[in-house]
Amino acid sequence: MFQISCSKKKMFSNSSFNDNLLNSLNNANSHKFWQLWKANFNKADNNSRFKFQDLKTDFEIANYLADSQKASCSPNSSELNSKLQQNYFSNKATRNGLRHFDHITLSTFAIDKAISDTQSNTASGADNICIEHLKLAHPSVILILKNIFNIFLSIGEVPTDFGVGIVIPIPKFKGSKVNVSADDFRGITLNSILSKIFERCILPFFNVLSTSSRQFGFKKGLSCMHAINTVKNTIQFFNKKGNSVNLGLIDVRKAFDKVSVWGILILLQNNDVNSSIIDVMEHWFRVSVARVKWNDAFSMPIALSAGVRQGSILSPLLFSVYINILLIELEKTKLGCFINGRCFNSFLYADDLLLLSISVVDLQLLVDKCSEVLLSLDLQVNIKKSMCLRIGKRFKSQCKCISINDQAIEWVSEAKYLGVTLKSGLNFSCDWHASKRQFFKAVNSILGALGPNPTIQVALSLFRSNCVPILTYGLAAAPLSKAELQSLTFAYNNIFYKLFKTSNSDTIEQCQFFCGFLPLYAEVDYWKFCFLQSSCKGMGLNRANEFNCSDLADLDRITCKYNLTIFDSKPCIKYKIWNYFENSLT
Repeated sequence: MFQISCSKKKMFSNSSFNDNLLNSLNNANSHKFWQLWKANFNKADNNSRFKFQDLKTDFEIANYLADSQKASCSPNSSELNSKLQQNYFSNKATRNGLRHFDHITLSTFAIDKAISDTQSNTASGADNICIEHLKLAHPSVILILKNIFNIFLSIGEVPTDFGVGIVIPIPKFKGSKVNVSADDFRGITLNSILSKIFERCILPFFNVLSTSSRQFGFKKGLSCMHAINTVKNTIQFFNKKGNSVNLGLIDVRKAFDKVSVWGILILLQNNDVNSSIIDVMEHWFRVSVARVKWNDAFSMPIALSAGVRQGSILSPLLFSVYINILLIELEKTKLGCFINGRCFNSFLYADDLLLLSISVVDLQLLVDKCSEVLLSLDLQVNIKKSMCLRIGKRFKSQCKCISINDQAIEWVSEAKYLGVTLKSGLNFSCDWHASKRQFFKAVNSILGALGPNPTIQVALSLFRSNCVPILTYGLAAAPLSKAELQSLTFAYNNIFYKLFKTSNSDTIEQCQFFCGFLPLYAEVDYWKFCFLQSSCKGMGLNRANEFNCSDLADLDRITCKYNLTIFDSKPCIKYKIWNYFENSLT
């Protein structure tokens, strides 16, 4: 009787919890939904389980991690750093004597827009001021901020609190590791909300800065898919000409933490950014400090002498413009892949560098040039994380070793690039096993948490938001064989097999239709068409250009299959694909 009572109580508890989740979903109360989920399944966010050698108190651990952060955010070469600093002040003296810049004044409209553009629930910094304090404050606050911010610009300084970042260590690893070191954590920095408002206000004054079309990171309308697709098209273009393409995936060691602040300031000078803005940035870099938080303990402040400020609004732009020098210099070499005079020998997504060449000799020269330019920027190549890959009819041929400073870069059969695994072979292809493995882990964790008889609407809602993006990432840009699509479809249908207790494919499609899910083939076609449609509108797909032929073939196939047009809106595209799916069931 006791066991039966326990079993009934457990079933009632699971049912009650599922009902509460379902009510939150039906009432469109996402905050309540995730509050319930975290209360029941998330482990306490406590770092006490981790053990550091010879460290006992939270304060000791915080200072240990802070020392590691300080070492990461320091120049690779103190000699080069001093030289860049001298060059900056020399340029500054010359500019002040020769060039007059307009006085900058921020308007109340700029302040108001900056506050509105900042998302609600953004984490606060060391001052504990939240964005909601400003959004819900009296309108006079905007006028006060305008006057204060204009004072900053006139004196060329910001408050020291603007430079303080609270670093929250996040484990890099997954699992139950206990004995750890500083290398097992990466920091997430929380900055002052007021500093972010100020950054948004001065952001328009950096419009003179631009980057190469081969830098895909931190650009509106561009994503990893655009970078992957461009690399795919480049490789396919040369493969069709009978050439094998050699890929060099170069890892820049701690790029964001190691860029020279003086190098960035010199770059701003060379691009004629207003001197008032440069003075503010110079002072901001000087007062940049970090404090590591471990449980409830804070480390002593540590000065950051290199790197862009993590969590800053301006940092992505400053970093991408600084490292863009590398793309400019690689293009000047005239080595590697060029199509009709246009450079395709190198691509960057933030700090992820990819080199392309049909000649192994040229690849070595590109790697040498890359190492040389990075050293001039006070950055270094991480040899251990860099690798080479070969795609084309001679992919099995043994190649000459590629090296940097007599250290060999390994030739591999597969390599990860922007979240997808590229395979060495006759043609451009990807390995989807890692995606499927992560997908199954996510599905099983959801079903395990919801119990043996979960509410279908709750389970599928979590499946759509947490699992489908894992499986479908990269499919919009990468080619898929029939076998790969079948394998991915089997994984996608797995949750429907378990929820509806059937393995019949026709029944599964009926269940998907009435639950509001497209089958995977239609889902892939939808995302691929939307991606290609945006490419047509943005960069254009020229039918006379062999470079885009695979994209155009996919676009024509999907357009014909679902009776779509390039001008259809996303709701219209979805409607036509649903019509096709519905008709295929009858």
